[in-house]
Amino acid sequence: MNRFWMTAPLLMILALSGCSQSPTEAEISGEAQDTTYHIKLVLDDGQASLEEIKQQVTASLTEIDAMLSNYRADSEISHINQQETADWLPV
Repeated sequence: MNRFWMTAPLLMILALSGCSQSPTEAEISGEAQDTTYHIKLVLDDGQASLEEIKQQVTASLTEIDAMLSNYRADSEISHINQQETADWLPV
């Protein structure tokens, strides 16, 4: 009888752990830097919504594109490449 009371809490924990909701797998995709991207992620409760995450990804890729795009004349790297000097340039 004593052994039952010792193992009962363990059995309850194991039984209840099977009732927890599994995380939701999601995918976002879009276009950036003249190509496409696809990101798979797992969302837990309480995290940002899928739309918020996509907006953050888009903002980050837009920022990278503004700095490093070699096909945009207004990107930082294009400005550096257009310099006609052998002097050091601040980056």
